[in-house]
Amino acid sequence: MSVSKNIPRSLQDIVSNNEINIDLVDFSHEGNCLSTFLGQETSQKNVYLVCPPTVNEDNVSDFNESKTIDSPKCQPEVFEETNMIGSPLRLETIANLSVSDLTSTSPAANSDNKKKKLNKLSLPVARKLLSKFLTGSTFGTHPTTLLCLCDGEDKQKTVLIGGSKDVIQNRVVTKCLSITSSKVHQTSLEEKSTFNKSQDYHMKSCFKILDKDDGLGSIVIGQDYHMKSCFKILDKDDGLGSIVLEVNWSDKLGRVKIQHLDLAQFILHVSVTFGSDQSPVHSHYCSLEKVKVFLNSLKTGEISALLTNKPVDGPEKLLELFSKIKACLIEAQSSSENHGLLSGVTKILRLEQRSDLDFTDMLWIILSKCPTFKEIVHCLNMTFLELRKQELQFFVHSDNQTTLAKLVRQSYSGIAAFPSLTGRLPLLIVAELGLEFIRKNYLAILLNNKLCTKEEWASFIHDLTPSFSAVMDMEELSISLSHGLSDALTKLHHCLELLTIVDAFTERQDLRAIVAAVMNYYRTNHLDKDRTFSFPITALQASPEMNKSPMYSFRRECVSDGTSVVENVLTEYPEPLGSTSLSVSMDQTSNVDREYFYFKTQESLHYLQKV
Repeated sequence: MSVSKNIPRSLQDIVSNNEINIDLVDFSHEGNCLSTFLGQETSQKNVYLVCPPTVNEDNVSDFNESKTIDSPKCQPEVFEETNMIGSPLRLETIANLSVSDLTSTSPAANSDNKKKKLNKLSLPVARKLLSKFLTGSTFGTHPTTLLCLCDGEDKQKTVLIGGSKDVIQNRVVTKCLSITSSKVHQTSLEEKSTFNKSQDYHMKSCFKILDKDDGLGSIVIGQDYHMKSCFKILDKDDGLGSIVLEVNWSDKLGRVKIQHLDLAQFILHVSVTFGSDQSPVHSHYCSLEKVKVFLNSLKTGEISALLTNKPVDGPEKLLELFSKIKACLIEAQSSSENHGLLSGVTKILRLEQRSDLDFTDMLWIILSKCPTFKEIVHCLNMTFLELRKQELQFFVHSDNQTTLAKLVRQSYSGIAAFPSLTGRLPLLIVAELGLEFIRKNYLAILLNNKLCTKEEWASFIHDLTPSFSAVMDMEELSISLSHGLSDALTKLHHCLELLTIVDAFTERQDLRAIVAAVMNYYRTNHLDKDRTFSFPITALQASPEMNKSPMYSFRRECVSDGTSVVENVLTEYPEPLGSTSLSVSMDQTSNVDREYFYFKTQESLHYLQKV
């Protein structure tokens, strides 16, 4: 048996005392990928999953063996609608977990199964494990849930069963749950009798599990039906990222269609494929990567291969630049040639390149395309020589604080002290030029689109500037500040990538609010390229997305008399539930009558017991 860390010993003993080889996994601290199928309370407990390990077809252990059974009665449904509060001795009858009620598996069937790659528990084995868990001792005062993945081969296509224990007022509250699967068409979603035959749609708005008159306090769960729909606006498989609109609301009748948009909650979930060559800001990503080559060389002391797709003759290009400056023929230049494949898809954002390039910007464009480090050093020496001549007036912006910009200003008065280009200094000078170039690009995008103010920008950069020691020399200080600025700009680039796909694929979004939210997150958090950001939006902003995108998933939850029912409608078979005979691809090309996977989870309160 394979067991994850931090699992209670008593729970390990229950799982290990079996003749089958199974794994026990702690889902509590991994985002619980099964939470969408569970009730709100159950998903908040300590969750553990029992499942067979992955095995090869040539070496399959028959973990689905069960007892030979005389009774012909078959009960594929795990739970029955009975009184949920009673003696612990009635548990197996109430939850229908007894193996003795199941039909046997014939030797011929076992022989056939051994030819397959088995990765699920049969329903009889899962029930047996769950019965031990529910009738055994408690696991401290923390609520605990045990889930068992099933093969879905029974009549109801049960893909998971589980049970949970909680301690309330020195009493143990035990629940059982099962998840069954099927398929449903879009046209039947609005037909209440088809979508949920067993539920009364005229339920009370609140339901009591415990009454205070019982001496245990009062527990009230549920109010109307808790509904959630998701609309996939951008699929991550397209290469840019993912945009999903989530809608939450309540409805007394459990209707699929939202009746009052003003009472619903709308959330936009956005993630990006960081550095995608399709991104409208891919050119800035390429510049960042070039800068990081120099910064990494500062750390390692080794000169790695320079990133350039189109190398140029650096000295020749630099002489041309000097000639243009002398003849006052400097014209607006494009700061990069690596535009994203979808560079023109943004609707509101203005992403055109800056035209106010100063001398250090133009020098960076040349140096970033030099094929060798030796050529870069040669270009820097040529620049120092030209500055010593004081024949040309090189323009640099007043807020440009790079080493080279300071030398340019000092050269105006003839007081510049040009350093020797040895050691790490050339790398540091070039890295500073690249960071300053990117900094001004990002600042221009944010200010030109009115996405933040200069004060908000300065505050963000200040918060991410590393502190320094008084004993650091000037070179070490410059290197530390350069790495800090690089981290800040990388976080801002993540923000811009998020911003551009929202602008390109949605309508009417508050882009300024998105920038503020991402910047606020990154003030105190490390870069997380895979993070999904969630932004609350209004009904006005959400309506166009709901109209143009088909429903991707739907969830409905209600609680009545201790029984919680969760229904999930999905366009894709969920990976956490593994593959079954049901998980085959479906034709969803028709927007008129799309087919969905349908999962029904029933959680039932079974009995109360003194601790």
